[in-house]
Amino acid sequence: EPFPDISFTVSKPSALGPVANAQISAHRTYGTRSIANEYYTVKSVTTGARVSGNGFDMVCKILNGEMGPSFSEEALKAQAVAIYTYLRYCDENGLVPVVATRGSYNDKIKNAVKAVEGQTLTYGGSVINAVFCASTAGNTTSSASVWGGSLPYLKGVTSEYDYLDPNYGVKRQFTASQLKAIIEAKTNITLSNSDVENWFEIVNYTNGKYVGDIKIAGNTHARVNGRNVKLTGALLRASILGNSTLRSTAFDISYSNGVFTFTTYGYGHGVGMSQWGANLLSTHGGLKYDQILLYYY
Repeated sequence: EPFPDISFTVSKPSALGPVANAQISAHRTYGTRSIANEYYTVKSVTTGARVSGNGFDMVCKILNGEMGPSFSEEALKAQAVAIYTYLRYCDENGLVPVVATRGSYNDKIKNAVKAVEGQTLTYGGSVINAVFCASTAGNTTSSASVWGGSLPYLKGVTSEYDYLDPNYGVKRQFTASQLKAIIEAKTNITLSNSDVENWFEIVNYTNGKYVGDIKIAGNTHARVNGRNVKLTGALLRASILGNSTLRSTAFDISYSNGVFTFTTYGYGHGVGMSQWGANLLSTHGGLKYDQILLYYY
């Protein structure tokens, strides 16, 4: 049965999800201490292998892999503090961090880490889960909306300059037949070729543009990976289409003449500090590294 030659935008709510304005004030000097005698192990998404080393070398390698020297000095320092905090959090909770790594770091990376060495983010006296992502969709999203655990320092907040980020408004296209094959292979849902207008509906947003609940062919739940689960934007990205297929769970969907187009905003899970947002807040907003951290956490 052929797919119809029509064009439409998939139904979505008129109101965006709740987002708080970031609260910042501090810009001051903090003490540093050597972390060369500490030892950490991570799993590198760059190589797939485990990488171990002393604290200073590991923060440098992760900073080089996650951002690289093209980012601003203040963004690099903010990321270095977040990385060290994340290493500490995982170590205290028996977790192995999964991060990008790259050796052969230059003096800009080394100096950024040295400037903030040993500085840690805490909440209520405890080291925080200082997660970060490549970029966000005009705002971050909460930990609760992605992983189900509500943390007071991981709420959805505005990310002012995200529209300047190269990951903002990226398009990914599927033919209707491709999309039908993927969804029917990954779920127990059957899609009708003649009813493409009812394949998708965005029911609500969690924070800003981040898609919350969705319907597929009128279904609010589906069997995915052997379990009956609620259909959400996060599930569609992670378990049905794949994280590498859609850059973000902040997306719009349109259809034209047999082709679906997903327009995504941001890159990654959207929780915590935005790396591109940190860079833009320093270069366009003039924020220092501690202000960037207070902005996102």
